[in-house]
Amino acid sequence: MLLLVLNPYTVVGPLGYYAATVFTFLGIVFLKEKKLQTMLLCFLICVIISVFGVIISYFNNITQFEHLKVSLSILLYYIIGFGLFSMYGKRFKLDEILLISLLVVVLNSIIILVQVEVPSFRGSIESFFVPSGNIDWADGLRYRGIASGGGASLSLLSAVACYISLYLYSIKKINMVFLVFTNLIFLFSIFFIGRTGLLLIFISYTLVFFKLATTNVKRAVLFLITFLFFIILLFDFIETFLVDQYGEEFFRYTLGFMLDGRDGFEKEGTVGVLAEFLTVVPKQFPEIITGYGFYGGSDFYPWTDSGYSRMFLSVGYLLGIFFYFCIFYIFIKSSRGSLIIFLPLFAMLLVAEAKEGMLLSGYASRLFFILMGFYVCQKLPTK
Repeated sequence: MLLLVLNPYTVVGPLGYYAATVFTFLGIVFLKEKKLQTMLLCFLICVIISVFGVIISYFNNITQFEHLKVSLSILLYYIIGFGLFSMYGKRFKLDEILLISLLVVVLNSIIILVQVEVPSFRGSIESFFVPSGNIDWADGLRYRGIASGGGASLSLLSAVACYISLYLYSIKKINMVFLVFTNLIFLFSIFFIGRTGLLLIFISYTLVFFKLATTNVKRAVLFLITFLFFIILLFDFIETFLVDQYGEEFFRYTLGFMLDGRDGFEKEGTVGVLAEFLTVVPKQFPEIITGYGFYGGSDFYPWTDSGYSRMFLSVGYLLGIFFYFCIFYIFIKSSRGSLIIFLPLFAMLLVAEAKEGMLLSGYASRLFFILMGFYVCQKLPTK
């Protein structure tokens, strides 16, 4: 799972690709299963829609293949989930795979915290890795650990892992000590990864609170009191540590802007940029039907990172909505029987999709589709 999810970009190549090749071949045998045909058909429809986006981009002189790439990638992750079941399904159920996934994220978060405190360790790790994106991962206040990259995508993975830890605790797969340990690791490391995950960690706790409130009010109240206690207890320590180590400006950037309420969020700028990104959509005919073919990976003005905006800019509203409908159908059919784990993960991906295209790409998306592929095979009557 470490190689599949984090896909380290090392000097000997992207290790995740090697692992993915093995599990893809193992998973191909499940493609003939009749109960999987409707989901696979939906994936095929998504691929066809993305091909249309590529064709439209060519006619608009902004040729891109990003849309096709993400459509093929989510299908590949799903099949990798088949392969994972083929190799480990006799020994592990979904809960064990979730635990392994949690440990992978915890390990990477610990590595990041050690890198923060020991710069020489950071240099040693980065000497085995190759650059990715436009960030120098060997310097600065942005860290990736042993993942191929960092930023919002990696911070979202931390938030997803946070919910997984809460779920595993609820079914007694992990104890309270390990739950607190993992959540503290996520909380401290996320300051050096990206702020997106910080917001989504709070969302994961909110989802757990409302779930408890519908079943056991006393447990929900106890959960809320415990959560607030830790926030109050840790906030002064976090503020002092960040200010002493990295200065007041860094603290304001990562966490302090939340203290000013609405004014803080407005001055911070992310909300405004996000709102602007969401307004970059087709507004004229025929582009509202055909789109422009833009899904990143090419020059386009006005620019947007929002996944929703890019979908409609690529293929228009009708095909874009149909694309998301296919993804929703795959989710419903694949996760039935275990919505308690998959629904919150899907909800966080949908929220993150507004900022960047993280429903169909990135670490959390990769994990999500792999887990669904594994689980749907686990439910097959003939395994």
